[in-house]
Amino acid sequence: HARQIVEQNKECLIQISKFKFSLVISGLTKILQRVNESRTHGPDYVKNYYESLLIVLDTLEKCLSGQPKDTTRFDEAMNVKLLLREICQFIDLPNENPMVNQLKALASKDLFALSLNNFNAVFSRISSRLQELSSSNEENPDLSDIELIQHINVDTIRLIKLL
Repeated sequence: HARQIVEQNKECLIQISKFKFSLVISGLTKILQRVNESRTHGPDYVKNYYESLLIVLDTLEKCLSGQPKDTTRFDEAMNVKLLLREICQFIDLPNENPMVNQLKALASKDLFALSLNNFNAVFSRISSRLQELSSSNEENPDLSDIELIQHINVDTIRLIKLL
């Protein structure tokens, strides 16, 4: 019964996002932040933690995929930057269990959906990291932002822009 309620809530959020995209994305981003910051313990904590993240990331992917094409206001651009930061945390998680693999797969889908209508925000993160790396002498630089390229919607024109 609880699964059914979760699915109904997800569908409601997806429908609302078609009209109040920025509000829904902002709320889901805050939920991701809160779940990530929660540090409670108990026998079911790990399972509940991952399930919560999976629900939010799945809902985000569906909202982002249905994003109205003409919505790129300033508040949405800020929400996209915050969301991008949250999603990127899940891309580099170590493969310690099957739920982590699901989490990484959903985060990848979210990045792809995010890049469809908000490519410039994702591009900006990648290109700023490329610039940092080109002037850095670090022996073991953090390449995670560069690895975002494999998760985003890149056509020939966008690839040329990146290079």
